[in-house]
Amino acid sequence: AYGRMFEEALDPSSRLYAFQPQAVLVILDWEGLAPRGEGILAQQQAEVALERVHQLLAALKQHTSSLIVLSNFIAHDLFPFALVPDPMAVAYQQLNTALRAAYGQDPQVLLLDLDSLAAYHGRARCIDPSLRYLAGMNMSESFLQQVSRKCLAVLNALVGRARKCL
Repeated sequence: AYGRMFEEALDPSSRLYAFQPQAVLVILDWEGLAPRGEGILAQQQAEVALERVHQLLAALKQHTSSLIVLSNFIAHDLFPFALVPDPMAVAYQQLNTALRAAYGQDPQVLLLDLDSLAAYHGRARCIDPSLRYLAGMNMSESFLQQVSRKCLAVLNALVGRARKCL
């Protein structure tokens, strides 16, 4: 359910669990998880976002035995030529490291490295500001195609429909 990730995951009688999927794809978005406002530091935002991810995964694991494909966060380059590390970029890196530590060995969770895919695709091309504003889509069409291809290749391999996962 687009935009209703937490509501669906926390409600044991939701359509998500009634459907009984083989896999659940969770693409994380910083803006939907972290509190915003003046005076809130990047590190505080990261801590809140990580706690919400833990809550989401705990609910999913409690109510389904489905494979959970969990993305990491795309570290947006706010100031690519800055001499001093951007606090937001550092927070993204710490969050992704914490996700790897928490779920990297979990047999029910498969980590999808969106940050590396974004670097391969080109970070500047990953986000389309007009789509973000008009449709609430945080990925450009070209990047969404790349993400879809990667997810489909992984899922096909997991269900035995492909012999290779590239």
